[in-house]
Amino acid sequence: MAHILIVTNIPTPYRLALLKELDLQLRRLNHSVEVVFAGDTEAGRNWVFKSDDSHVRSTVLNSRLNRGVFAYTGLLSLVKRIAPDVVIVGGFGVATVKLWACSFASPIPYVIWSGATAGAHWENTWLRRLVRRMLVARASGFIAYSAAARDYLIALGAARENVHVALNAVDVEYFERKAADLSGADRTLRFIYVGALTTRKRVDLAIKAFSVVVRQRPTARLVIAGDGPSARALHNLVSSLGVEESVIFLGFKQIADLPDLFSEACCMLFPTSYDIWGLVVNEAMASGVPCIASRHAVSAVELIDDGVNGFTVDFEATLDVADKMFYLCDHPAEAAAMGRAAQGKVRSTATLPKAAAMIVTSLNQAIGI
Repeated sequence: MAHILIVTNIPTPYRLALLKELDLQLRRLNHSVEVVFAGDTEAGRNWVFKSDDSHVRSTVLNSRLNRGVFAYTGLLSLVKRIAPDVVIVGGFGVATVKLWACSFASPIPYVIWSGATAGAHWENTWLRRLVRRMLVARASGFIAYSAAARDYLIALGAARENVHVALNAVDVEYFERKAADLSGADRTLRFIYVGALTTRKRVDLAIKAFSVVVRQRPTARLVIAGDGPSARALHNLVSSLGVEESVIFLGFKQIADLPDLFSEACCMLFPTSYDIWGLVVNEAMASGVPCIASRHAVSAVELIDDGVNGFTVDFEATLDVADKMFYLCDHPAEAAAMGRAAQGKVRSTATLPKAAAMIVTSLNQAIGI
């Protein structure tokens, strides 16, 4: 029997669901899981849930957050007390550095679980690459969110056979079930964006594309579900474009609210300038909603077959995005078929059981569980 310790930042609904599934699979193999969270929340995270929703034994360090980085205070003493057989640690942050330093004096192996890619310029400074190579060199295994994350780990020195891809996943069955319960809603001419209102998410580009559409389809609506520091600027943009009557700001919504919103949308827009994944794409697709998603979102690259179950685009190309929106408006049967194909894609590739199984495979290779 092996005891697996997972070290990550905060409890989120998505991660808790995966931890629950991973715990189930490992318990069937007579292994156990324990989780260490750096903190119980951070700025801009407004989900309402309990950290024990996964039913996995856990500890919250409540280490101080400084400029977006948790200190993981007390992590090493906790690891020493628990004495796990292996530690799964998220990314290349402070926790991984501490485990790397500890590995010189302790035989406890660690597995890096990362979604980082070579796609963002801030990920590729020479100092960052040097540190990450050092962390990779002493790791016993690797779990990647995506093929792009796998390739980045290999570029940092990981052996290809030691990197296992566990696609980032949500509870597909939940969204499919809710979508079936809510079928029949009128989706015509209704677009949605769900996510943070920050500069990086480029919601302004979605609004600009929508403003082209609504000039020719005056009954079209864009629903924006989210909040953040760019909210005021986005309200001002909507006013300057003269589309105040057609853009609806709902503010932040909990996961339980999303199925209702997806049930009324013909399409979800995801205009981000960069995301190491973008789980809301999974949620929309599992709900039978095709996405027009930025090619800078890894989830779009992994999950969207362009023109089959959605579209991947450059949101800077406003007229191209608008053309895709017009197509979905004007071809409801084809849009519905895309939605069904989207459901099929996530069901076959990005489910919680599949992701957990790949993590178990990585652990098996790392320590032979």
